[in-house]
Amino acid sequence: MWGQLKRKLTSISKMLSNSRFEIIKKFCFTDEEKHAVFIFMIEFANLPKISINRGPEVYLKAETDSYIKKRGGNSIMIWTDSMRIVSIEETKLISIKENASLIIKKDVDSGSHTGIASDLKNGFSIYLGNEKKLNSFVVTAINHMIDDGEFIR
Repeated sequence: MWGQLKRKLTSISKMLSNSRFEIIKKFCFTDEEKHAVFIFMIEFANLPKISINRGPEVYLKAETDSYIKKRGGNSIMIWTDSMRIVSIEETKLISIKENASLIIKKDVDSGSHTGIASDLKNGFSIYLGNEKKLNSFVVTAINHMIDDGEFIR
């Protein structure tokens, strides 16, 4: 079970990073019977409402054309003083809760329905640490993450 949990943790973490969330630390914990938890320590729970994407230098014609074709319909394009193209776009999903929920739902819908995916299909909860009282299992998992020797007190 630990191997499946670690792979799912890494997969979700990569997708959150691709969505521009800064993952400071990730951790999984299980009682090996009924419960498992993924914990992500993140820089911010919400992304800015707009994103700025740096493109190629404008003299690289093929790369610039490709960048404009890919991003042009959804963004405002500008040329910077450093001769790069930059696109300014509205962020589609701002909160980490929305992003994580979408990532897990897509994974459950598209993947194997055995192991962890099957368990996730049966239900999962996503919440920020300050939103509600954490149950004792989650508190235990957080304590294990903190006590693993990687934090300096």
